Amino acid sequence: MKKFHFSLQKVMEVKQTEEKGLQRNLSIAEHTLLEAEKVLLNKQNLLTLELNKLSELNKECCSATDYILHNRYVEALENQIKNQNTKIEYFAENVKKCRKKLMEKARERKIIEKLRENKLKEYNRQLKKEEQLFLDEISAQNSHYKDAR
Repeated sequence: MKKFHFSLQKVMEVKQTEEKGLQRNLSIAEHTLLEAEKVLLNKQNLLTLELNKLSELNKECCSATDYILHNRYVEALENQIKNQNTKIEYFAENVKKCRKKLMEKARERKIIEKLRENKLKEYNRQLKKEEQLFLDEISAQNSHYKDAR
């Protein structure tokens, strides 16, 4: 009997390669999201520090320009935080899309692998059947040979 050959082997290999690429994409997307969250945390810390400075300025006598300058900086930080939150939402959605694509590709690969396993089982059953027929034939020939003596 011929050696086992799975007709969709190349397709399965392509699916595996695509899945690895999607895993890399997911890893990059998760890393980008993590970095964006770090930037957000940094900006939030800066805002907290600046708000503390602003409250100290309120206690002290300071010029109106100092107060306006700090207030504008606080507004700029709040705007940057808002923008960073928007970026994080975008990156989180990107991670979600990457995960979905990866899960779909993994499902496709598993279907093909399951098909391969079934084909291999069928091949092995057929191989055992042929071996048994061969052994039965040899046994029949041996008994015929013994009877002929």
